[in-house]
Amino acid sequence: MTEINKIMHLILFIFLIYSCNKNDGYTSSGVQIIEANGDENYLNQPSDSIFNQDKLPILEINLPDGALAYINSDPVAEEYVEGSLTYNGETISPIGIRYKGSVGAFVGGVSGRDWTNPSGHKTATKLSMKFKIDWKGYNSTFYNLKTLQLLSLTRNNGGDIYLCNINSNVDTLLITTKLNTIFKIKKNIKNLEDFKKQINYGS
Repeated sequence: MTEINKIMHLILFIFLIYSCNKNDGYTSSGVQIIEANGDENYLNQPSDSIFNQDKLPILEINLPDGALAYINSDPVAEEYVEGSLTYNGETISPIGIRYKGSVGAFVGGVSGRDWTNPSGHKTATKLSMKFKIDWKGYNSTFYNLKTLQLLSLTRNNGGDIYLCNINSNVDTLLITTKLNTIFKIKKNIKNLEDFKKQINYGS
């Protein structure tokens, strides 16, 4: 191999390395990479800035269509996808985003019929979510937090879930799994009117 050929091979090798590393400002899943300049509020203010009880925080979550469809297909898998988070006009991107919960959190929220072993696609309007801020080394913290969780309760629509007249086996199971802390339980209900009286419905 001549000296000129060696140089050409070296140039080609360097170009290939550069091409492989070049991301054009986006991750492999198509989420924009936004580099912080250090002056952002989310880097310089404490977490109290989010959890201010006098103001309702509005967090905007952005996901590619494919990523949203992917986590909606199986929320219980709790697999992360890449997305971005915007708060007070500042966007941190990319971050890891997934659904989160336990057995009780997914009851009524996925298509599977066995509530003791939740499975299937998302059916609820809302499910709890978890954000991983320090995602693959792109970002450090978000208002001094490395992870952020948004909880969605069964009372989204102002209602409650009651389990009525359960047998002793189910009662034992609820106590063992601590699901009795999620559901309200009423025993010895005779009929609907009796149930209404016990929960003071309409009062």
